[in-house]
Amino acid sequence: MRLAGQIKMGYYPTPPRIVDLIRDRLEFPDKPFTALDPCAGEGEALQQLTADTAAVTFGLEPDGERVDAARANIKTMLHSSLEEASVSNGAFSLILLNPPYDAEHEQLTAPGGKKTVRKERAFLRRCLPFLAPTGVLIYIVPRHILDADTVAYLSQRLDALELWDFPEPERSQFAQAVAIGTRSREQRPNAAFTPILDSPPIDAKPAMAVPIANPDVKIFRTSRLDPATLYHAAQNSPLWPMLDPNPNSGRTATAQRRPPLHLRAGHLSLLLAAGCLDGPVGEGPERHLVRGKTAKTIKQTVEVAVNPETGTVTTTTRRRDKYLVALKVLKRDGAILELV
Repeated sequence: MRLAGQIKMGYYPTPPRIVDLIRDRLEFPDKPFTALDPCAGEGEALQQLTADTAAVTFGLEPDGERVDAARANIKTMLHSSLEEASVSNGAFSLILLNPPYDAEHEQLTAPGGKKTVRKERAFLRRCLPFLAPTGVLIYIVPRHILDADTVAYLSQRLDALELWDFPEPERSQFAQAVAIGTRSREQRPNAAFTPILDSPPIDAKPAMAVPIANPDVKIFRTSRLDPATLYHAAQNSPLWPMLDPNPNSGRTATAQRRPPLHLRAGHLSLLLAAGCLDGPVGEGPERHLVRGKTAKTIKQTVEVAVNPETGTVTTTTRRRDKYLVALKVLKRDGAILELV
């Protein structure tokens, strides 16, 4: 979920002018760095923020249509919510966090029962560990979210923290604010309170330098099974060429392919039972036809037990179904054999 502008099924894109103002506060390295948008939408904000830099971009988005659009703007894009994703801690140089604006509940063990936790704050606590030391966090939320508790949380964990309102006319229209800071190497228990400015600071040079980072993020995956994501991942697999999905490759659908591993007896049994190996086998006089099938047998056992105290006799009958792979063979002379 994004910020403002054209509304589409709860989707609020960040105003491009705000992205430009944020970019003016940053200094980008000339070497690769990692950038994450965990609520990426169509990926336009992160693409605009990191355009013409050495950024290696990552994104999460739960809406399938927006994921398709975001793949044109973000290098590694997962069709996933934040809750479904697994992400390496300390892996990102920059995080653009514009979370959903809504409330959720969590059960507390302390007296008082349930407490309402805004998603904006829940996403902040979830995403901050993804940021590398000295990495830059950009946090865009409704202004009222930046209350004393949230500002204290940010001040304890971020250096060079800036808090400022959207300038006009976006301020009156959206009532949003921006927090930018670099992740501290150590949490400060008693940090100085940072006031919220009426507008972005205007300095001669950017206030925060984005650090370089290893672009190979070890963990960036989702528990959601998305066909499009699986397709993109499969294309990087060494087994993908064996599947030969290219319709122009010249190979037919019935072309034989070598299995990636040698077949075991269990594999052959399943192939026979499914009829995948039906047809002619062998050459010359030994040539014959085979057809596989599954045969069901029932084994019945009867157990008799006598209670030594009462003399009561209990009879228990058990039936056990067993499935066997059967193979019917038609020989050249017309003889039929059945192997079980």
